Amino acid sequence: MRAIILAGMRLQREQSLETPLADASDRQPSTSSRAESFLRIGAVLARTGLSKTTLYRLIRAGRFPRQEPLSDRCKGWRESGVDRWLSNPAAYRD
Repeated sequence: MRAIILAGMRLQREQSLETPLADASDRQPSTSSRAESFLRIGAVLARTGLSKTTLYRLIRAGRFPRQEPLSDRCKGWRESGVDRWLSNPAAYRD
C-alpha cells in the first residue's frame, strides 16, 4: 500500500514539473482591481524626510494629502497621494 501511495506522489510531482509556469507578463494586474495601499505615519515621514510638525503644517495649509481613517484609532495616507506629492511638492494642492 505504501508503495502505491509513494508512486502516486512521484507521478503528481513529475506532472507538476512538466506543466509550464505562466509568464509574468500574462499576469498583469488591472488598475481597477488593484487595491489602494495606505501608509502609516512612520512610512510617510521616512519617504518624505519631513518632521511630524512640518507634515501636519503642510496638511493644514492644503499642501500635503490629508490622512484617512482606517479604523477607529488608526489613520493613514493613500500611497498614491504621497507619491503624487513626492513627484512635485512645490506644486501640490489638496
